Amino acid sequence: MLRSSEPYLSLALSAHPSVPAKKVKAVGEVFLQMADDPEGIKVLEASAALLKTSPVHFIAAKDADFENMRRFYRTTPVKIDLH
Repeated sequence: MLRSSEPYLSLALSAHPSVPAKKVKAVGEVFLQMADDPEGIKVLEASAALLKTSPVHFIAAKDADFENMRRFYRTTPVKIDLH
């Protein structure tokens, strides 16, 4: 029997808490706008070619979007030290 899981986000970007919020926001906006910028499109296309996948882009996520990952790490029998 073939099964599938719920979707998981990939390639999440995060910032260290010591990075000022203004800088985090500015960098985040650049990533979100890459698909609208000619140079950004080139980078995304080159990344997709290296990954051998269809064109990639970045989307804004909410903390709740990662709840399934947290649930997985809490319940998996394999112990993973995230610290």
